[in-house]
Amino acid sequence: FRCDVCSLVPASFWRYAIQACRNLNPDLVFLGESVEPGFLMSRRCRELVGESEADLYAAGFDYLYDYDLWADWKRAAKPPSREKQMSTYIDALNDQLRELPTLGAKLRFTENHDNQRTMDRMGGSEMLFKSWSTFMAFLPGAHLIYAGQEVGARELPSLFDWDPVQWPKENSVEPGRAFRYSEFFAHLNLMRNELSNLLANSSEKERGFLVLPVEDGALVAIWRIGEKAVILVAPLVAEPTSHSVPLEDGQFSALLDKSFATDLVALENFHHVSNGKVNMTTPCLILA
Repeated sequence: FRCDVCSLVPASFWRYAIQACRNLNPDLVFLGESVEPGFLMSRRCRELVGESEADLYAAGFDYLYDYDLWADWKRAAKPPSREKQMSTYIDALNDQLRELPTLGAKLRFTENHDNQRTMDRMGGSEMLFKSWSTFMAFLPGAHLIYAGQEVGARELPSLFDWDPVQWPKENSVEPGRAFRYSEFFAHLNLMRNELSNLLANSSEKERGFLVLPVEDGALVAIWRIGEKAVILVAPLVAEPTSHSVPLEDGQFSALLDKSFATDLVALENFHHVSNGKVNMTTPCLILA
């Protein structure tokens, strides 16, 4: 169940309602559309209900929207990328991951029904669109792909008027390719499946996640899974194309090849690390 603006409803109600539902079906999953901290504070200043995320998790929600970091992410993701804003966002993200009741208790997204389209926010940059989309899909938690992202839509549909997504006409789509970014998002789902398979074979104590400070204009995030590490490198600038990674020089397996937006995932492909750097122009995933 997705519970709309759940922060505006008393946690005592959610605790009762969620438990009552789970008495009937213990496998039910509850996703709460929590709200941004600024909106929460404005509610409380007017002595209106404004429940904290901690109280909502305690009431039984499995996932909450990633709105506690939304303002920081918008400032960090707005082109051109700025070091201070990126540092603030990454520090807040790592703090969030340490404080969540479980590592995957967030719904990750770059756009939704209430917010600016990703492609529009990125100024039409396909590189930024792919890098931030991949980064969000790589983070612990559930992942939302909002209708229209498959075509790189730039116009946010109206909530209350007939305003359909402008899907390409059938004869304008290359046979077998679906929409412009359909295959890209399909590969993100494959990436998440690969991660899920690795995580399923490890205990919670063997898992860890960390986002590193931005160097050389690229996002670098690491899943630690037992004795293995899965490293995402996602460029935020066109130059340089060589990016630092926390690995010794050598050849490493690639979970996604360098052209994963257009070609099939190739697990036999490799990434070469030389002088502590890897060359790439699209997001890459390294298994070490």
